[in-house]
Amino acid sequence: MVISIIIYKASEQDSTRNMPLSRGYRGLSTLVLALAALTLCSAITIAYSSTPYDVYTPPLLRVYPLGFSKRLPSPFNLKILVVPVSLADAPFTDYDMETFKEWLRYASDYWFSASKGKVRISWSIYPKTVLIPYKVEEVAVMLESNRWLFEDYLPPRAEEYNVIVFVHSSVPFEAGNPKGIWSQTIRYHPESYPYLPSIMIVSTKGSIDTLVHEIGHLLGLEDEVYGVTEGVVYSPMGFFVGTVQLGYVVAGL
Repeated sequence: MVISIIIYKASEQDSTRNMPLSRGYRGLSTLVLALAALTLCSAITIAYSSTPYDVYTPPLLRVYPLGFSKRLPSPFNLKILVVPVSLADAPFTDYDMETFKEWLRYASDYWFSASKGKVRISWSIYPKTVLIPYKVEEVAVMLESNRWLFEDYLPPRAEEYNVIVFVHSSVPFEAGNPKGIWSQTIRYHPESYPYLPSIMIVSTKGSIDTLVHEIGHLLGLEDEVYGVTEGVVYSPMGFFVGTVQLGYVVAGL
């Protein structure tokens, strides 16, 4: 939404009547300026786009105008353990890990900025690559019926972290592979499973946007399926996340 305000600016002397600008005009200009300032101050920061798409403000931000301030302690440190995964037909390489480290640095900066400093992300890298003796298609099928498949591959002391991120190198479902693994976050109910961390499954052949999106789930945010306009997403929680760049997404969190 773009708000255009046109303010009439008169000269010190009316060109026709050669009389001082009336108090009525000055009062009207002051009122318009005050209303414009009030509108801008109360608005949630909306993504900037150079394209003429409609900018959408997700309901989440309207329901919680203060964002994380009432739902998260300040600061909130999200502890992540990254576990590299090699599948039978998709080995995980050192290059994949370097790529994912870059994504983690970006995602950390993004959520720190979007939460106004309340969310801080720290991570560790598990020193061994987990070998899962199944092909990508087989894992994808198994996850459809058993979302806890990766629970069998949790490393020692996993409970010391908020989330275990299993990262693989195959093309995921959301990136156009119909037989690929869908990137997802599995959150255990703390009362039923107090010693189990959440599990995230992502791929270095997907996109950095997906990682940002999945971390949002860990922070309690739900999918915002209405945040898509012609493929451009103005919320990191959009169902399909478009290109997310710091400063170009909804920053009202």
